[in-house]
Amino acid sequence: MKSLVLFYSWSGNTGNVAAEIARQTGADVFRIEPVKPHADDYDELVDLAKVERRNKIRPEFKGGVDNLYGYDVIFLGFPNWWPDLPMIVYAFLDKYDLSGKAMAPFCSSGGSAFSKTIQTIKSAEPEATALVGLHVGASRAANPSGAVKARGSEN
Repeated sequence: MKSLVLFYSWSGNTGNVAAEIARQTGADVFRIEPVKPHADDYDELVDLAKVERRNKIRPEFKGGVDNLYGYDVIFLGFPNWWPDLPMIVYAFLDKYDLSGKAMAPFCSSGGSAFSKTIQTIKSAEPEATALVGLHVGASRAANPSGAVKARGSEN
C-alpha cells in the first residue's frame, strides 16, 4: 500500500508529527502551504484565522499532489483551531476527491484534541474510510516518536 502524509503546520508541531509518521511508515510527504504566508506573530495569525473562519475563506495553497489517486492511505495532519480545521485544510479537501482512500487524521493542539474535526473530515470526504486518529498535545509534539509508535501498534 502506498501512503502519503499530507499536512498543514503553522508552529511546527504538526510538522514534527508529520515527519515522524513519514519516518516510521515510509510515506511520501506533502505540506500544505499558503501562497500568501501566514504571519509569524501568533496574535496576527489568530486574527487572520478567525477572519478566514468567520467568512469561510479558503486560502490558496502552493502546488499540488502529483498522482494523489495513486495513494491508498492518506495521513491528514493539522493543528486544531477553535475547534476546527484550519481553513487551508478545507481548501485542500475542496480541491481533491479522496474517495476510496483510507484516511488517518492526526492533529496537534494545546489540549482540545480532535473536537469536531473528525466529523468534519468525514463530511468533507464521505466516500473515504476514516481510520483511528492520533492527537499529539503541544507538550509532546517536539518529540512525537513514542506517540506515533504507540498509535501504530494499536492499528
